[in-house]
Amino acid sequence: MMNIIRADIYRILRGRAIYFTFAALLALNVLIVSTSQNGTIGVAMDEIEASLGVDSEVKIYNGINIAEVLYTGMDNIIYFLLPLFILAAAPMFTHSTIKNSLSCGMSRTKLYLEKLVVNSVFCAAVMVFYMITGMLTAAVLRGFGGTPPDGYWLNIIKICSAQLLMILALGSFATFLIFTAKRTSVVIAVYIAFCFVPAILVMALTNIDAGFVRIYDFDLTGNIRKLGFMDALNTADFVKAFAVAAFYIVVPTFFGITLFKRAEIK
Repeated sequence: MMNIIRADIYRILRGRAIYFTFAALLALNVLIVSTSQNGTIGVAMDEIEASLGVDSEVKIYNGINIAEVLYTGMDNIIYFLLPLFILAAAPMFTHSTIKNSLSCGMSRTKLYLEKLVVNSVFCAAVMVFYMITGMLTAAVLRGFGGTPPDGYWLNIIKICSAQLLMILALGSFATFLIFTAKRTSVVIAVYIAFCFVPAILVMALTNIDAGFVRIYDFDLTGNIRKLGFMDALNTADFVKAFAVAAFYIVVPTFFGITLFKRAEIK
């Protein structure tokens, strides 16, 4: 399986799409840092901050404290991951090359898990790129900010690890979509709706009752944002967040493998 994983990663790295994706993510980081706005695509952060009791404040973000802005905008990267998810698995359906992989003796379960691993690798790579380029951009524009406080790097690892778990869960859902829908257009539509619609729905419902913001507890993208305010969360918040992540990792993977094993390969 490792040889196939390396071959898939090498195939994607040889193409231009991955570099366009990283260039677009870099451009987003420059925009975020230069405007110093800790917001996200498709949702205002004030509802989340208010629900967690976080006070918004205006500050000049340098290379050190820009990390808190990057945490709260971490859900932005899920849209940049979509092209990579598609590149990892969709071509074998669109170009009808899946039979070649299966004819070499690889089981359907191993093939599914191999694509899931590749997607997980790109989840981690995109997150690392996002954090590093964001901090470097802020350092170039406004200076590094002096010596990092005690526990600074440990705090980054802690928050990013928790957010990465949520993003890996999203990668699991995307892999399920690709193996069940088999059509890129359907995958794109459902994925974007899954990431985007809950935020719009909650924003609309909070105009009726602010308590509806708690719907974010069961939304992957909502939990990615919340974990950016880790210091304001309690034990119950962590339990709910990790339960949601576990659900989206285990359930789509189980049903994805089950349905793929029964599917007719054309």
